[in-house]
Amino acid sequence: MPEDLTIAVITNSYLSALSKSIEFAEEHWGITFKLCVYSTKIRSQLKIKNRFLDHFTLIPDKPDDITYKKIKNDLLTKQLKFCLLFYTRLIPECIFKTVKVINFHPSLLPRHPGLRGYEEAIIDKQLGFTAHYVDKSVDLGMILRQFKIEPFPIQSPKELKKTSSFLCSVIILSILSDLPKIIPTKLQKFTNVFDCLDTVLIKRSG
Repeated sequence: MPEDLTIAVITNSYLSALSKSIEFAEEHWGITFKLCVYSTKIRSQLKIKNRFLDHFTLIPDKPDDITYKKIKNDLLTKQLKFCLLFYTRLIPECIFKTVKVINFHPSLLPRHPGLRGYEEAIIDKQLGFTAHYVDKSVDLGMILRQFKIEPFPIQSPKELKKTSSFLCSVIILSILSDLPKIIPTKLQKFTNVFDCLDTVLIKRSG
């Protein structure tokens, strides 16, 4: 029987990259992933398969302290240890002091933090993704993984977004591979995901 791993997710964006990542992980690692999702989007907008959703809570576009306190208490009740963040708002201390919160940022930190980080990175001819722990700063928590595509691909804005989305899937997989219950011998198949980018060089750090 596959192992189970339940992870919290706080999001105000679509989750197609996460969905692709956990599908790959389930197929290659024998792990059954379950997600407890707290989202400003209704369930049908998430672009993630229902079989991954163990729990869903709709939260306001502008959550208040009461909302975050409810999320905190829920995380404690469910005894969850990890929370993945696909979110354009700052998370209060009550959340990242309760669980390890990992943010996924569409640029190479610390050079391009904040909401316009992706746009500024594209202007600088850089395409990358960073996963980092959330703290009181704005996108300056401890970096866990960084992936950069070199050379910068000559693509349309639409194609760049698709490549960036794929890069996000790759870095999510890298983070998932570090979570408990992942059997080390299964990680040899992790590199298969990089075969899809055979026309570019991905530089990795961390």
